[in-house]
Formats: sequence, structure tokens, C-alpha cells
Amino acid sequence: MFMFSVKVIGAVVVIVVIIALVLINFEGIADKAKGVFKGDKKGQDIAGVPGAGGGQLDLTVYPEGTFVLKPDSPLNITIESTTFSDFLGEIRVDYQNKTIKFVDSRTPLKLDFQLSTVNLGRGLKLNKLSLANTKFNITKDGWSKTIENGTIEVDGFTGSGTINTDSLQVVGNVSKFVEK
Repeated sequence: MFMFSVKVIGAVVVIVVIIALVLINFEGIADKAKGVFKGDKKGQDIAGVPGAGGGQLDLTVYPEGTFVLKPDSPLNITIESTTFSDFLGEIRVDYQNKTIKFVDSRTPLKLDFQLSTVNLGRGLKLNKLSLANTKFNITKDGWSKTIENGTIEVDGFTGSGTINTDSLQVVGNVSKFVEK
């Protein structure tokens, strides 16, 4: 009887260690497991999309009206033949009036342009990007989806960005991606 108890306890310890190793080594599994135990829908995959948590993301957003982007790192921006370096501030894109305005947060610099292709460079960092009731295309870890009117949250984005006359495209890595 004593040997049986030791074997059962040993098996339970081995199972617990294996589960802990799986949760530690596979990114996102721990968050999903916590969500299941809490009855939370946060962190769940997007309609079965593998790896909705973090990873490589290519996101194209088609905003209507005015869209404001506030990067969390200085950017080297190129608009046609104009380049300005070390910009940090607010980028306000008015898709109805086809204008774009740059307001630097560290200086009184304000630049207005007619909307054309704007390259935001490779140093784009966004701690949080939330989009509601917007059309977008998502390509994530080799999976693609188009959503006509959806809501998403992106946390910890680092990569590149391009503002086009009808869209914003960001390509890079994210720490968290959730469709709501």
C-alpha cells in the first residue's frame, strides 16, 4: 500500500512538471490557460487563428475619417522626396480631406501635407494600437483574414509602417494581438 502511494505521488509530480514546462516553453499557452480557468475570452485565438497572441503581423487598416497615430519611438519619415529625421509626436491622417499633419511632441514643429504615400521607416514602435469598427486585412504567422467591420488590439508592436492614400499598413512583431 505504501509503495502504491509513493508511485501515485511520483506520477502526479511528473505530470505537474511536464505541464509547467509546456506552459513555460510555448508562448501564449499560459495566457490562454489562465483565460480558460477564469472564464475569460481575452487571449483566445481569432476564429481559430493559430498564434493570435504574439508573433509576426502584417496589418492593413482602411480607416474612414480621421486616424491618429502616436508612435512610441522617434521615426525617420519619408514623403515623396521629403525626409525628416527623429520625429516623435502625433501623425493625424484625414482620409476625407486627403491631408496629413505631423505635430512633434518635443518642438513646436507642425507640418501639413497633401496625403500621399508616407514611409514611417523600420523603427516604428507602438505600445498599444486599438482599432474599433474598422475594415482591415490581417496576415499573421502565415494565416490571412479580411474583416469588414471589426475591433482589434495590438500590444508591443515593433516594425515598419506605411501610410497610403486609403490605408495604413504595419509589418512587424507584436507581443499580443486580440480580435474582440
